[in-house]
Amino acid sequence: MWRHTASVAYTRCPFDVDAELSAPPDYRWQVVVSGNDTSSQSPYSKPVELIREEEYPHMNQGTYLDHSGTTIYARSTIQRTTHLLLTNLYGNPHSANRPAELSGDVVDAVRLKALRFLGADPAHYDLVFTANATAAIKLVADAFRDLAELTRAGTFWYGYHREAHTSLVGVRELVKGGALHHRCFEGDAEVEAWLSAAGDSSTADDGGGGGCGGPQGGLGTGTGLGLGLFAYPGQSNLTGRRLPLEWAGRLRAAGKGGGRLRDTYCLMDAAALAMTSPMGGVFADPEAAPDFVCVSFYKVFGFPDLGGLVVRKESGHILALRKYFGGGTVSMHHCARRSN
Repeated sequence: MWRHTASVAYTRCPFDVDAELSAPPDYRWQVVVSGNDTSSQSPYSKPVELIREEEYPHMNQGTYLDHSGTTIYARSTIQRTTHLLLTNLYGNPHSANRPAELSGDVVDAVRLKALRFLGADPAHYDLVFTANATAAIKLVADAFRDLAELTRAGTFWYGYHREAHTSLVGVRELVKGGALHHRCFEGDAEVEAWLSAAGDSSTADDGGGGGCGGPQGGLGTGTGLGLGLFAYPGQSNLTGRRLPLEWAGRLRAAGKGGGRLRDTYCLMDAAALAMTSPMGGVFADPEAAPDFVCVSFYKVFGFPDLGGLVVRKESGHILALRKYFGGGTVSMHHCARRSN
């Protein structure tokens, strides 16, 4: 497992994971009686007005219209976090002492709890905690840049949907060769056509249309694109439209058996999607899931202000080849002398 996780060490007490990590209010699907209406269905066990009074008293200062930026944190979340901080002694999870072990246990417990919350089976997925969703995207981008430097082309191909957040668009600046090696797909139809052409061995393509060709080979060469990354948002920040989940599976299918996209991976920005929809559908089938999925926990819960990168374990080797190292992720480093 990756331990880019010291920043979540304060979150929960590990001794009873289910008890300690579960939110105290039980807001399950139940029939709620509201006034004279005895048949109204609600996703909560209490009337919304009562939940707002108990959990969000700080919302009485006005109308909040920035849910896409971050959701409002609940009072119980702050209270329980404060209680755990005041009743436990947490240390640096990379040290060797009891407070450090306690923090490490919390990190591992929270990771598993978060994966279950997202509907990602820990047998097939891992979770790297990051500062935010942008940091998760940057982690993937850096890994592809570093790995690409070891290839003959010296760079990787990058494709992204036009409705992508700026954090995804910015990845193109890490690609060498300019527009020849990156492509902005103008809409769903372009992505569909690209995937269909890649999956059809009889289709010839000169590799044009925004950068699918060049030194790494076009779709029609039979040699594939070389190392590549296709990124798109699960939900558009601008319009709220949800993009097709099946693209990741089709991309992987097009690369099987030495296909043209065999070394092209998929990155989904799910920061907006996770805050408005259950994520089980994204991770239900590991063979059809994106290789990398970034999420923002503060957009979902309001607190703590963390992000995460869900990694399909079969694709985790990409991150292992990242050049930069540091902090508690390194057990020991010693430099006796410098040599050329």
